[in-house]
Amino acid sequence: MPVENQPLYDEDARRIKRNWTFLKTNLTQDEIRDKFMVEGIWDFPDFDKIDAEKTPEEKNEEFLKLLLRSGPRAYKLFIEALQEKHLTNIIQKLQNTQTENYSQEPFNIIPLTDVDANRIKHNWRFLKEHLLQQEIRDIFIDEGVWDIGAIEEIDAEKTPKEKNETFLKMLIQSGQRAYEIFIVALQEKCSTHIIEKLQNTSTTKDYPLLFENPIDRDIFENWQQEDELFVQTKSSRKVENMINLQNLVIIAGQSGCGKSAIAQHIALKYKRKGWNVKPVDGVEEIKEAYRIYTEKKTVFVLHDPIGKERFSEFLYTLWEKYEETLKVFLDKVKIILTCRTSILSDRKVKGLFEKKENIVIVDEEENKLGDEEKRQIFKKHNPKAEIIEIDLDEIVKTEELFPLLCKFFAKFEDGLTLFRNPIEVVKDVIRIWKRKDARKYCSLVCLILFDNICSVTVFEKNEHLFKKCLKLCGLPESSSPETVKASLELLEGYFVKKIGDTFHFYHDFVMEVTTFAFGQDYPAETIKYADIGFLRRRVRLEKCSIPDDLFIIYLRDTYITDLVKRFLNEIVGDRFLEVVLNPCLRNEKLTNLLIKSIMSDSGTILETLRKKIEFTKPVENTEVKKKFFSRLYFLDWMGDISPLTALIVFGHDKISLFCLKALRKMGTKFHTENLLPAVCCNGSKQLFRMFTREEIGIALRRTFGTYHEIHIVSAFHNYELLNELDAFGVDVNMKIGDWPYYTPLILAVANDTSENLDFNEQDQLSLRDKTVEILLGNRAMVNLCDATGGSPLFVACYKGNYNTTQLLLHIGADVNLCKENGISPLFIACKSNFINIVVLLLKYNADVNLTGRTGASPLYIACLKGHDTIVQLLLNYGACVNLRTKKGVSPLYIACECGNHNTAQILLNRGANVNLCEETGASPLFIACQNGHASTVQVLLNYNAEVNLREMENEPNPLSIACFEGHENIVKLLLNHWPDVNLCEFWGTSPFTIAKQKGHDSIVNLFLEKARLT
Repeated sequence: MPVENQPLYDEDARRIKRNWTFLKTNLTQDEIRDKFMVEGIWDFPDFDKIDAEKTPEEKNEEFLKLLLRSGPRAYKLFIEALQEKHLTNIIQKLQNTQTENYSQEPFNIIPLTDVDANRIKHNWRFLKEHLLQQEIRDIFIDEGVWDIGAIEEIDAEKTPKEKNETFLKMLIQSGQRAYEIFIVALQEKCSTHIIEKLQNTSTTKDYPLLFENPIDRDIFENWQQEDELFVQTKSSRKVENMINLQNLVIIAGQSGCGKSAIAQHIALKYKRKGWNVKPVDGVEEIKEAYRIYTEKKTVFVLHDPIGKERFSEFLYTLWEKYEETLKVFLDKVKIILTCRTSILSDRKVKGLFEKKENIVIVDEEENKLGDEEKRQIFKKHNPKAEIIEIDLDEIVKTEELFPLLCKFFAKFEDGLTLFRNPIEVVKDVIRIWKRKDARKYCSLVCLILFDNICSVTVFEKNEHLFKKCLKLCGLPESSSPETVKASLELLEGYFVKKIGDTFHFYHDFVMEVTTFAFGQDYPAETIKYADIGFLRRRVRLEKCSIPDDLFIIYLRDTYITDLVKRFLNEIVGDRFLEVVLNPCLRNEKLTNLLIKSIMSDSGTILETLRKKIEFTKPVENTEVKKKFFSRLYFLDWMGDISPLTALIVFGHDKISLFCLKALRKMGTKFHTENLLPAVCCNGSKQLFRMFTREEIGIALRRTFGTYHEIHIVSAFHNYELLNELDAFGVDVNMKIGDWPYYTPLILAVANDTSENLDFNEQDQLSLRDKTVEILLGNRAMVNLCDATGGSPLFVACYKGNYNTTQLLLHIGADVNLCKENGISPLFIACKSNFINIVVLLLKYNADVNLTGRTGASPLYIACLKGHDTIVQLLLNYGACVNLRTKKGVSPLYIACECGNHNTAQILLNRGANVNLCEETGASPLFIACQNGHASTVQVLLNYNAEVNLREMENEPNPLSIACFEGHENIVKLLLNHWPDVNLCEFWGTSPFTIAKQKGHDSIVNLFLEKARLT
């Protein structure tokens, strides 16, 4: 993904879009793209994404899409690369492209009337579905409203709906005359149904926001009520500043720290500015909502996308599926996410969630609430509270749950105790209601058993469960839903919140305490009636290590029978995966009883095996190839799966073996059930040997999608099955049947899979290395590369797998075997700061000066990243300190450009040429001054950098560029080293004049104080 992940300037983006077909046909992206790697704009996955396309035009198109979301600096590099390759025809085409507006006469546009604009907006979805824009758009060119560039911009979109949407956006922006021409064109094409649809549209009032439905409006009403008590804090300001500057912010913190309040407050501010604000419940909803995206700016708000109480493997798999799509959306929309810190810190979390520039942890030391902020929050929520100062001093010492407890303070008799021990206080209130106020207690029980969604309609739809709630709480079964609704309303504001007509727990903390208390009091009822997902998250049969989770409900063995009954009901339903992933299913007593129950009803076995559902929409091959495999991804990729398949994949061997034996007795042929791939994912020799040689032979003659069993076994490090497959003559060097043509050895080296099984990280490393050893022992070619030229050694270095790297080198891997783009294993290890791997490669005689296609060396990339330890290592092993790229960029220059002053110091100590310029003549001092890196400038000046050195006669010098950019501290440093203050650039403008023209008054004063001006 592009590092900057921000759009180009509108003018530059329009230049590209309006020449889309021309660029697709004439661009030679493979000749110019390396510059983006050297300059740190793109990375290897971006190149892989381009190379995944088949035809040159498709590769060019993917290149252009990346360029559009890579930031203004990328366009500048694009033009420079075209100049270097003398592609002047493309440059001229771009420069001559009109960018002001879609219309050829932008200053003469009469804006579209509100009435006609509302007609289009009101029928947006209909027009997207039914419009044939390609049949009517030529008239806009004939009438001089648009030019050919506008048509190019439409054609740059892929699907007919996307083309129609771009057409409509242009139409709205092109004025009243364009709308009139639109109607004429529809008449000429006899599209009377569209004209009638537009004419019959009510336009008497403003059309509501496209995204805003009744549910959204109820949510906004709830947000606004909450926001009345919001207090701005340093953390909320930090989040707001961040979302103003970029398009993604993740607000992290512990439960009750105010994450959601901050997200909602900022979203409401954007809504007041005229933005669309869309609350969503899952990442997939963002994709769906984006499809009806209008020209209006949009903010999405999503709470807890990868788990609420703890990390959810299922939700994270779903997130990973859509993450690349979200990155594309971030060009046009803003997304505010909230997430618990404990989930964010899970070692499996990657991608957008691990980028620190996206994250604000609101309760970490530098952002957490100060005492004065706490006082303001308390008083805002409790303006009438009569509390002495000494008690308030005690209250503000509270760290956890503070904003939430301030809301609750007035509702509890002993508010001070609430701050000292909130869990026990809430539990005590619940137990008091259980004894003395059955209606209030019943309202909480309903929220638990109806999965946190309660309303009169919901109660009426499931009358049986509603009556069960009444009975549990000692209320007459004749009690009406309205009675419980009235009790829920009494709890609004602290235990309960109301959104529209539905009631929910007020906060996750309240829900967790309440469900925990209920589960302890009514374990059997919890097992029988609670949502099956709740049982997976919250119920355990034996104590297990779940850090910092106070709300796990531990059950005695006497409840195993109840769990088995529930599991048997659910495992043949659509949510069988909740059973398969439930930790309780690994309890030996429960497993034995479950098998005994299945044994008594053989019909269940057949249903378990043959009832297949589509787990989720199968992952695109390119996503699987990029992410490699997890067990959930594997199931996702299979598409239609059965409960037995899932049981096998997730290592429930005892149950799986029993089912296979029982099915075998019934005469089932396993090769017809597509079970061997699941067994290869599992890795059990016992399960594998349940298949006959004939069945295995039939299965091995076909591939599982583009993958063969040898790939699955290798990817999941099931080394015990490798020899079994080898006995069938399986080719150990077989590549997957699609790009990028991974080998089994590459998959074994690359993959990390231990989720939901009893492996620790060390076990996983050992399994990988044993798999690699056996593959190599079975004649796997250690230097056989994938389609990009990536060798197993390169992949091991890329992933940071030290032991595997050592193993491959010991067996004879070519330490200098590079990818097609010339990148070596040493280069990629230096880039990722894997110091131990760098040391290992150097000991195996890695070429320390081996450069890629662009001329970038390992030392260059280490200097760019500021990896000082690696820089020292490379220099100790003979790295050329002044080795430049093909563009003349030295390690010192790139270190100075990035502001890595410690790196620059190391290079200069080792003899780097302080005045070595890149090919345009810019010196390290010049680029450090331009980018505002004062510490780096000081280092260079200490080593006698030439203060007046410039690209060529009449070009800017370090002092003039510092004045232009307004870097006062750098100007001060330069003036202390006696630069020529009268050195003018091309237009005869001196540094002093530049500062004056740019309005940098403080710099002007510096000149007047220190300089000798002529």
